[in-house]
Amino acid sequence: MANYDSAFTGVQIDAALTKANSATQPGDLGTAATTDATDYATAAQGALADSATQPGDLGTAATTDATDYATAAQGELADSATQPGDLATVATSNEYDDLTGLPTLGTAAATATTDYATAAQGALADSATQPGDIALMVESDVTGVTGADAVSNIMSLTQTEYDAIITPDASTIYVITDA
Repeated sequence: MANYDSAFTGVQIDAALTKANSATQPGDLGTAATTDATDYATAAQGALADSATQPGDLGTAATTDATDYATAAQGELADSATQPGDLATVATSNEYDDLTGLPTLGTAAATATTDYATAAQGALADSATQPGDIALMVESDVTGVTGADAVSNIMSLTQTEYDAIITPDASTIYVITDA
């Protein structure tokens, strides 16, 4: 050790050296002790940070992607859409019995469709000879018979009605109904 002139006694110097040796040395300090004070927040900034919303204070929506949610325009559209509660029960149940204001149906509505003709059968019936047409038609084939007249009419009448005919028609058969 170097010699210095000092007003201190050896005991005082020894005490000072002991105290200095027991003091915290720069190598004993953390990095904050060796960095510039402007690298850290001020007390005011720390107070703001303490009162700020922390990640643990947030719900799950704060930590999910914004595309997981509807846009404002989609939300407005949903708000104006018909909601399930606005619909009649039948709209969501699909049950016929949930319909209201039903018309009174005829008996055909309660019978099997096989009980009726098809459209093709109906078209065929429309073009068929009807019972009322049969009485008006008599077929007569005189092919190969010399001097024969074709019969185009058959008539039922009494003897008095027949006698009243001035000139009977040769193509009519007259059936006298009274004896």
